[in-house]
Amino acid sequence: MIDKALTDVSKLSNAGYESDAAFEARLRKRITRYVWLAFALVAALTFSFPLYFMVSSSFKAENEILTTPIHWFPEDFQGINQYVRAFNQAPIGRFFFNSTLMAVLDVVFTVFFSALAGYGFAKFKFKGKQFLFMLVISTMLVPFQILLIPLYVQMQAFGWNNSYLGLIVPGLLNAFGVFMMRQFAYNIPDELLDAARIDGASEIRIFWRLVFPLLAPASASLAIIIFLFSWN
Repeated sequence: MIDKALTDVSKLSNAGYESDAAFEARLRKRITRYVWLAFALVAALTFSFPLYFMVSSSFKAENEILTTPIHWFPEDFQGINQYVRAFNQAPIGRFFFNSTLMAVLDVVFTVFFSALAGYGFAKFKFKGKQFLFMLVISTMLVPFQILLIPLYVQMQAFGWNNSYLGLIVPGLLNAFGVFMMRQFAYNIPDELLDAARIDGASEIRIFWRLVFPLLAPASASLAIIIFLFSWN
């Protein structure tokens, strides 16, 4: 009886020790998490400061911008007149609409065509595949500035000057997007695609219902990159 009692006491002591150790581990993990969150918050505020200063300065009068010490907040918002004059003297709304339309359409078509081409290069076998892929990738070596004049001449020949087509069509396919989608499509198991084929799914349905949703992380990353590039 005495031995059994001592054994029970030992088990309870060990259980308490393990509970304390688990609590310390959770506490240490939580502290580490809060430290990283604080660091991320400081970094976010640091990188957001230039944007805040730019926006706040746009509402200041010229002499207020150059005043020292710096005024972190506009005193009387005299700079609002600059916004009014800008919208009255130039079609800012139209400019914004054109930029938005171009960026959105570029994102939609570039992501779709890049996913389609990347899936083809990753999962289909055909003659000249490697050569064609290297040819597509090699276009990334050509600086965009070299393409400006040829693209302008080509759009002029098509009669697309001063039109949305002349802005949108040249950016419908992106070599980097094809490469990015191809690398992600390689990770899709062939057994999954074969199972869909055995069930009678067509290649178009496999791409649209199976492959494209699996490429969502790559599509989101590419969409952000293309949107920034098109907008700028």
